[in-house]
Amino acid sequence: MAALAGSLPPGVRLKPLYDQAALVREAVRSVRDAMVVGAALAVVILLLFLRHGRITAISATSIPLTLMMTVAVMSLLRQTFNLMTLGAMAIAIGLVIDDAVVVTENIARPLAVHARPRARGARGRAGAAVAVTTSTITTVVVFLPLGLLEGVVGPVLSSRCR
Repeated sequence: MAALAGSLPPGVRLKPLYDQAALVREAVRSVRDAMVVGAALAVVILLLFLRHGRITAISATSIPLTLMMTVAVMSLLRQTFNLMTLGAMAIAIGLVIDDAVVVTENIARPLAVHARPRARGARGRAGAAVAVTTSTITTVVVFLPLGLLEGVVGPVLSSRCR
């Protein structure tokens, strides 16, 4: 607004009518908090159901790694954070945890057979590949139309830093 004020005709002044900054900041904080609580609950539930600390730790490690890679890619593409991107990241936490559990369970299951570690890993990845790929593609296909929205919501999804 300060930059525009100098180019306005005499007697014309800019005045904010409605400032959504506080609302947006609070919404972003709420989504961030929900992501943290959701990730923590996912780890607790994994530990309760899997009853294996190592598998839970491996699965839990995938959450921050995936979020860090997402932030890096968004930075490279000069994308901004907004409610839609944070909401998508919150949804992705569930998908990431699901995929991590499927893979780690498929690797850990042959432990009872006493297979060699490399063979265990290869068998686990091969056994989980179709399930994880199908699950991921299904989720992407369900949410892909959101990226094609136009109008008021469309620019929010495709906003770029200038």
